[in-house]
Parts: sequence; structure tokens; C-alpha cells
Amino acid sequence: IRASDHTSRVALAELGVNGTWLPAPPCQDSQPGAAWCPTFDPAAFGGEGVYQLQTRATDAVGNRETPTQTLTLYVDGTPPQVTVDGAAGSLRALAPHPTLDNAWTLPLAGNVTDPAMAGGAPGSGVDPASVRVSLIRPGGVVVGDGPQAATVSGGRWGLDYVLREANPTGGYTVRVEA
Repeated sequence: IRASDHTSRVALAELGVNGTWLPAPPCQDSQPGAAWCPTFDPAAFGGEGVYQLQTRATDAVGNRETPTQTLTLYVDGTPPQVTVDGAAGSLRALAPHPTLDNAWTLPLAGNVTDPAMAGGAPGSGVDPASVRVSLIRPGGVVVGDGPQAATVSGGRWGLDYVLREANPTGGYTVRVEA
């Protein structure tokens, strides 16, 4: 927060969070009385949700600024929800990779959504580039080309997972990250 008073010094700078005012400490890397560096911990106000932030300053003789700007801050602490199509333990058919020798593709798909935040505000959304899929064999070893990027459209993700093994048989676990 930057504040100045031409007739007296600024005595207090505050951060308002949804109408609750908190004193802001002076910034350590500025001249005394020139800037204040408030902190905001959403956990102190209930965690995720929508917050209205304002600032104000009070001079040495008690004149308090009336805030003119409000910043809306969305804190989304809920991860996306991901599903995989098909029943757990179901048999999936591999297909030979169309251009790679000794490689196979496994079609995988599912849903990905970002639930609403506390209070009902929409979630921040799912970055399509963040949806990655891994196929894991027993013992925790990722197979194929490691985590592979899925395509995302309209809340659905999908990819043809590439396995570079001559005979990829057995049980695997599908892990989807978003």
C-alpha cells in the first residue's frame, strides 16, 4: 500500500477483507512511512471463497481515507474432479501404434470438472494443458512414455496412451492428474 499525506504523516495503513480491517506493517524495503505490506491469509477468513479487498490510510491527526476501489479475489482450494470411463478391473483392448514399431495405443477417456467453491461461486476451471495421464504397473512403475498429455473438450478428457513395449499385458492402474 502506498500512501502519503501532504500536511501530516500517514500513521496507519490497513487492508480490508470483506469489511474487516487489519493493520498493515511497513514494508521492509522502502523508506519509513512510504509503503506498507499487508498480508492476507485466506485460512484466517474461512479458506476458499470470494473476498472483497480494500485499502485505506489514516493520517497522524485521525483523518481516515474512504476506500474508492475494491478488488475481488477468488480463492479456489478444491482440486478438479477426474473420472475414468469403464469399470475398475475391466479389460481394455490395445491397438498397434500406426507409425511406431513395437508400440501400442490404449484409448482412455473420462470426465474432468472443477466443482464450485464454498459459497457457490464457480471454481477457477481446469487448465486443459494440466490434464496428464499415467499408466502404472504393480510396484508403482510408470509405463509407456510417462505422464502423457490428454486433450480436453467440454469437460471430457481423452488420449491414446502410447506403450512402447513388445508385450504390454497384465494389470495396470490409470492415474489422471489435473
